[in-house]
Amino acid sequence: MRWLRRCVLACVVASLPACITWKEIPVPEPPAPPNVVTDVSRIRLQNGQSAEFLTLVVATDSLFGIRNNIARTRMTVSFDQVQRIEVRKKDPARTLGLLGLVALGAYYSGITGFKPQ
Repeated sequence: MRWLRRCVLACVVASLPACITWKEIPVPEPPAPPNVVTDVSRIRLQNGQSAEFLTLVVATDSLFGIRNNIARTRMTVSFDQVQRIEVRKKDPARTLGLLGLVALGAYYSGITGFKPQ
């Protein structure tokens, strides 16, 4: 029974990213006015790499912002290197599904004190 409880806990920890999703926002065509993205965002570069930002400013020819890392470094990227810009959003349907699976797992593992019949 102990291994089942550990398995449920491992599944919960592994599925925590299921509560968020990334929505693509359009890359503005120059000469667009500067746009500030205040939500956590990430950019996908042409070479396949990505970078997350706490705040991102989309200027006429480049992007610049504060990285979502321990040092909170600033980064500037030219538009010709950017493949797409994404914003992190909460996903209520996936979160409710995850909570339902956690409740079922807790019930059947015996963590709650109830035993299935």
